[in-house]
Amino acid sequence: MKPSLLIYGLILCTIGCKQLAAVKPGITSVSFYSTGRVKQILSLNSDSAKNGVCYYFDEYGYLDSSVTYLNGKLNGLRQLYYPDYGIYSYEYKNDTLIRHRMYDTLNILKYETPLDIKNLPRTEYRLRSGNSFFNQEIGDTITIINKGLPDFNRGLSITGALFFPLNDTSRIIRVSKLQNDLKEIKIVITIYQHLGDTTEIPTIFDTIRIPVK
Repeated sequence: MKPSLLIYGLILCTIGCKQLAAVKPGITSVSFYSTGRVKQILSLNSDSAKNGVCYYFDEYGYLDSSVTYLNGKLNGLRQLYYPDYGIYSYEYKNDTLIRHRMYDTLNILKYETPLDIKNLPRTEYRLRSGNSFFNQEIGDTITIINKGLPDFNRGLSITGALFFPLNDTSRIIRVSKLQNDLKEIKIVITIYQHLGDTTEIPTIFDTIRIPVK
């Protein structure tokens, strides 16, 4: 569920404290829906420009979004709250969007752009069997670990076998019994930075090569 007015104080502390540190406290303006529920809580400067963290609520009293301003310009986080999906966070500097993040309902980072690809650690993996090779007679399950690379940014493709997803990090691998001459399985990890853009050509980040026996 979306946060309600009953936990407004907690939201102010957890979301807004760091953002408020950059602006001076000013005037607080509160407006209401016709039902009497709070519609928005605005932080204003002496010129009535938005200055600080402003909160916007839906007609049911739940927090819909919070936006940080500095003297009328977007400076800091604009966060949209979705009960079924999580938080969509947009970071601005002087009205210019500089970073976009998405968190799930457990506050786990699922997507970020732009990514600092050069500083991402290399891919780690392990086979459930504990082998250093793939046994095509019995199959195996691989866990792929990309620390710092959110799930929605990552793409996976496999050559020589098929993937069957178990969860965000693990895949069951199966190969056709007709592929007796198969020497290796190749898994390519790619990075996407434009969510929803079907024309994006992803960046190849890493390659895993697993011998087959």
